[in-house]
Amino acid sequence: MKLKITNGFILKFTLFYSIILAVISSFNINPFFITAPYFFLLNAIILIILAKKRKLTLKQVSSRWLMTSLVLMTISIYNYSEIRYSLPLFFASYLFLLGLNLSNGSRIDYSINKVALNYFYIYLALSLVFLLFFDFSQTLVGDRFRGFTGSPTTYSAIITIVYLIWDGTNQKWTLKRIILFSLLFYLVFLSKTRLLLIFLLLYPFILYIMGKKKLKYRLVFVSAVVILFFIYPLYGVVVDYFPQLVSLRYQDGRDASFGLRYHLYNINIQEYFNGNWAQMLFGRGNEFSRLFVLEKMGGDLFPHNDFVRILLDWGAIGLITFLFILYKIAITNRTVLMISLVYLVLFYSNMVFSLFIISILMLLSIPNWNLKNE
Repeated sequence: MKLKITNGFILKFTLFYSIILAVISSFNINPFFITAPYFFLLNAIILIILAKKRKLTLKQVSSRWLMTSLVLMTISIYNYSEIRYSLPLFFASYLFLLGLNLSNGSRIDYSINKVALNYFYIYLALSLVFLLFFDFSQTLVGDRFRGFTGSPTTYSAIITIVYLIWDGTNQKWTLKRIILFSLLFYLVFLSKTRLLLIFLLLYPFILYIMGKKKLKYRLVFVSAVVILFFIYPLYGVVVDYFPQLVSLRYQDGRDASFGLRYHLYNINIQEYFNGNWAQMLFGRGNEFSRLFVLEKMGGDLFPHNDFVRILLDWGAIGLITFLFILYKIAITNRTVLMISLVYLVLFYSNMVFSLFIISILMLLSIPNWNLKNE
């Protein structure tokens, strides 16, 4: 039986990564050892597909988008230093090649909602197994539930995104939808991923306001970028109205996590403005901000602010180009818009170069998907 490699196959292959990640993490294997090889394999599959095409035909809109992503890849190549820190280059190249393949794809009539719901059920079942049958203390990072991905943030991000793929076109809050959303909220609460928890609190209201006010997708996305980019000055206001967000992880009321992140933000921003005009425009090098933090703090802590991370590594042009690409993806449909908002939230968790998330976003931005719930 001949395997037909379609965009549907690529989506299923991408989603299956979440299961592979769960399996290897349950054996205490570092997730890093599967992530890069898994998406290198997917990248190789995409290259084979492109090589077999006799003719590449690009629509005008697609060609503009691909030229923009090519600019991003060029900036990443310009900032290449060594293979150990080449993830940004692989990320940019992967984004370009996947976009090139999707631009030449055929029409699709393929419902993804049922597939996503099945994956969500699998994650719920695995979560229940870990909560009931494993030593709970072994499933914690500090006092945060890490699920079965080795990281509380990765776990909560994946289960939220899989839920949103299914929920993206729901209009009414049926009993089933309320129960599944409540279970998702509870699991993210256990992971104590606070910004994601805030997003889930706001999610029903965002949908309600979008429905009532007929807000355009572009307005929602741009508003989210502006708010999240300037989130540190807003944090004090949030703490005043939601002090429980601090006590959720820190019983003494002192938010050590924010203190560290704010310090990392300040030193990275200062370093950005210390650069010359070429460095401010085109960046200081792939993972420069990460290495800068390593030098200053004596540990590989990451910048914990991917807006500033890209600004320092790829410069102002790189950041603007990347946000423009994400904007063009986000405004295609409601499902992608909501996942894009989660992605932006996760910029504060060092997940900007998540190949899983960018694959989901790009695949679901294809206008030919059947996005109706069955």
